[in-house]
Amino acid sequence: MSPELLDRKPYTSSCDVWALGIILYHMCTGEFPEMTKIFQGQLAPVAGYSQDLQDLIHACLALKPEQRPVIKDIYKTQLIRQYIQEKSKKSKGAANCSHCQEKD
Repeated sequence: MSPELLDRKPYTSSCDVWALGIILYHMCTGEFPEMTKIFQGQLAPVAGYSQDLQDLIHACLALKPEQRPVIKDIYKTQLIRQYIQEKSKKSKGAANCSHCQEKD
């Protein structure tokens, strides 16, 4: 649940962006991020993934909703554009996206 919902503020699309950050973090680590670490600004980097993906996760998990990217801007990121481009060429999903693959 996004910080603003915990504060009983109205639901906005930035809550969805927060949820995207939680989902991406979980997909990369197999764990949900510790909320106290997020609130303290101590969320560990998502090791083994591209800096672009790590930056997106951290941007989505910004405490202040106005600091989170909007969906339109997320679609414009190099990470997402490359994924869409690769997916449309190969039609094999995230397994072929170089940003989403674990690094050795």
